[in-house]
Amino acid sequence: MLIYQGRVHCPPLLFVVIPMKYKELIIEISIKGIPRFSILLQQGFKVMAKTGVSVKELLCQQMGIKESYFDTHIQTIFIDGMPVDKPEETPVLDGSIISLSGPMPGLAGATLRRGSYYAPMRQSITVRPSDRVTVEEQGTVTIKLFNMPLSELGPEFLKKGIFIDGQAILNLIENNSPSLQNNIHKIILNKRSVSLEDLKKDLKNKDNVFFKIITI
Repeated sequence: MLIYQGRVHCPPLLFVVIPMKYKELIIEISIKGIPRFSILLQQGFKVMAKTGVSVKELLCQQMGIKESYFDTHIQTIFIDGMPVDKPEETPVLDGSIISLSGPMPGLAGATLRRGSYYAPMRQSITVRPSDRVTVEEQGTVTIKLFNMPLSELGPEFLKKGIFIDGQAILNLIENNSPSLQNNIHKIILNKRSVSLEDLKKDLKNKDNVFFKIITI
């Protein structure tokens, strides 16, 4: 169950430009059905953003995550498979993959935490901001969410809309069809109302999809 505690960390986007190559998929669903979509956020979804800026700037200024939440709740950050200690200095490249997590348990979790006392133990794999030479440009970034960020930020990203491939949607439907059917109120594909069965027929594995949910 997703828990809201009066903290909405990502304000809704006012306008999203959807490239012509993307199919637009909107699902109206009851709020209790949102956890079924968590796997999409863990596997990774794409956002379009100005790259060449720092991790913190991208997440807080472009994605709308509050700085207070970022500083206190997002304790573990990976970019392109490397731990990040200085998100305010580490630039995001076009095509980068950013993984966000809250505090993880045990010594391993403490070691991976940004700014940790144990951070020197992983110095050889920690990203060095100065090694990432880049320029500011429009690009695409993949974001993966885990534990606290998954439950607290995930619903807001889904409401804004995410870019994802058709195979991920088809896998989700295949693995959760009965429970989805009970929670979905309406499916709109390219501004046309379709059934869950029609969606499985109309959506192709390699389709690029702009996906968003509306909770009712």
